[in-house]
Amino acid sequence: TSIAISLRGRGASDAPVIGYTLADHMSDIEAVVQDLGIGAFILFGFSRGASYALGYALKHSEQIAGLILGDYPARHTRLPESFVDYFTALPPWRGNTALQRMPLHAITQIQKESVEVSFLDDLSQTKWPLLIFKGEGRSAILTEEGVSDYLTARSNAQIIRVTDTG
Repeated sequence: TSIAISLRGRGASDAPVIGYTLADHMSDIEAVVQDLGIGAFILFGFSRGASYALGYALKHSEQIAGLILGDYPARHTRLPESFVDYFTALPPWRGNTALQRMPLHAITQIQKESVEVSFLDDLSQTKWPLLIFKGEGRSAILTEEGVSDYLTARSNAQIIRVTDTG
């Protein structure tokens, strides 16, 4: 069974005026897990969602049977003020612009409520399998330094490089 979560402010999920911190997003994952009574499971997070997944996995390590992260460093990044303009100007993805996928206030609050948090120290203490997808295209977010950080924290992490994609 697979379950996909549309986090707050995205897709058809509610878009509150505030409440877009790392902790808020982790609590959304926790609410779904608790509501569905999910036991041990494999968690996947892509792009910024990787930091939400990683934060959740570290807080609830006993529930995690494995973690898969897509093209994002082992940290929750503080987004620059220019993020909102950058993100809203991106070309359509799967036929929808950023503003068709998310309301402007949600994008703005994600930027405003973002803080820098490194997960590397806590990640080194984990035992569950860790799989990292690294895009090799121009728009890839995870750098070689980020891959090195993962491997320093978890030498047994598996890295899969995906060519021609971000």
